[in-house]
Amino acid sequence: MKYKFFSIPARQPNAAEETLNAFCSQHRVSFVEKHLIADGANSFWSICVTWLDGEAAPSAGNQKKPSVDYKQ
Repeated sequence: MKYKFFSIPARQPNAAEETLNAFCSQHRVSFVEKHLIADGANSFWSICVTWLDGEAAPSAGNQKKPSVDYKQ
């Protein structure tokens, strides 16, 4: 298990959000902890992502359920 930390500014979060979303889409995330650090104009979200090493994120195509033959 590994950790990755992100800081996302409260006022202009777009670029940091894209970085976080890209990371999460490429890794198997097991837990996300987030806290708002309130510091006026310098406020930001502190995010800790826990992910499993050596495993890629599951793709939508790999999560198919086996078909059931109801005639049997």
